[in-house]
Amino acid sequence: MLAMRYSLPPFFPPLHTNFVGWASQYDKVLRARIEHKLQNLTDSELRSGGNTIFLTCQLSSITFKGSKFALAGSLITPDVTFEMPDGKKKKFGIEGPDLENAWNQMYLLYPNLCKAI
Repeated sequence: MLAMRYSLPPFFPPLHTNFVGWASQYDKVLRARIEHKLQNLTDSELRSGGNTIFLTCQLSSITFKGSKFALAGSLITPDVTFEMPDGKKKKFGIEGPDLENAWNQMYLLYPNLCKAI
C-alpha cells in the first residue's frame, strides 16, 4: 500500500490527503531505518538473508532505463539492469519516483559502470 500511495485515486479527498500524509511520514521513518541498517551490515550478513549481491568486479555495466509511461503504482516501471562480463543480464523494476535517487547514488559510487538510456 505504501508503494502505491502516489497513484491512489482521491475517492474522498480529505481521507485521501490524511492517508497519504500518514503513509508518507511512516514511509520516511521506515526507509531511514532500513537504509541505516543496510549501511552497517557486512557482505556475509547481507548474503544470509536471501538477498542478491553483485560485487562490482562481477559487473560490466549498470543500466538505468526510464519510461514516460512509468508512473508510480503502474504496471510499467523503469528498469535497472546489471550486466555481467559474460553477457548475462539481471533486470529489476523500480518505482518511478525512486529511479532518480537510485541513479544519483549509484552514479556517485560507480560512475564508470552506470549508464542511462
